[in-house]
Amino acid sequence: MAVIVSRDGTEIYADAAGSPARPAVVFVHGFSLAASAFDALFADPGYRDSLYLIRYDLRGHGRSGKPQHAEAYSSVRFAEDFDAVVRAFGVDRPFLAGWSLGGPVAADVYAAYGHGRIAGLVLLASFPWVGPVLFGPHSPFTTVYCPAITQDTDVTLALATTAAFVDGITKDPNALHFSTRMAWTGLSVLISPAVKALFLARTQDPARLIAEGAPDLPVLIIHGTADGLDGHIVEKEVRKVFANVTIRWLDTGHTPFLEAFEPTRSEILRFVRTVVSPTNQ
Repeated sequence: MAVIVSRDGTEIYADAAGSPARPAVVFVHGFSLAASAFDALFADPGYRDSLYLIRYDLRGHGRSGKPQHAEAYSSVRFAEDFDAVVRAFGVDRPFLAGWSLGGPVAADVYAAYGHGRIAGLVLLASFPWVGPVLFGPHSPFTTVYCPAITQDTDVTLALATTAAFVDGITKDPNALHFSTRMAWTGLSVLISPAVKALFLARTQDPARLIAEGAPDLPVLIIHGTADGLDGHIVEKEVRKVFANVTIRWLDTGHTPFLEAFEPTRSEILRFVRTVVSPTNQ
């Protein structure tokens, strides 16, 4: 594991598993959680033997620094964090696997550095940039969860909503082991309402991702049929932009990498191998 200092001085926690000789995949977690959400994945021999797995805590989350001002959550800062992690582990053109609000880091990377920094994009119940798809006006995340967990006047409401948010991530709350539910709830409580609000308020310009990534960037969508984030809208909007898109539907909620571990692993490994050695597929 490592604590990496990003360009603005914010400390970013990261670690890796597997062999650096394998194709590298950087896993980026979702809102209010941390890289530890991928513990099962990083412990799996099927992944470790085939890939070089890298993960980090987004700024404002987990063991990374939690700046208290808006500029620290601008798009370029997220791009710089990703770049710092990639450089620290000595990899070139890794795949980016973003879960939920981890997916939009792709737009940050493109906006700052352009095409060629990532080999492919895996959207785990996600979308490549922030905006209406992720923050739809009728989404419970937008209308119920966000207002309650970013306010700082009603502690009871914030805690109850945090627990409901974690329970609502999966199709069946019992799919999460009790220790995982408690750990994820604790991770969310660790972040102050002010930092959560700053993170959610960040804006992006996806123009460069759309212009430069559309023709060539391979995209794999893995989405649950019972996800509160409408996967049909995700697929429709992603296919409008990108020429090389594969989608796999799974009978899960918002955590396909946990609720359907084996098929998710198979799809990611197949995708990486196809991109790395297309003539062998």
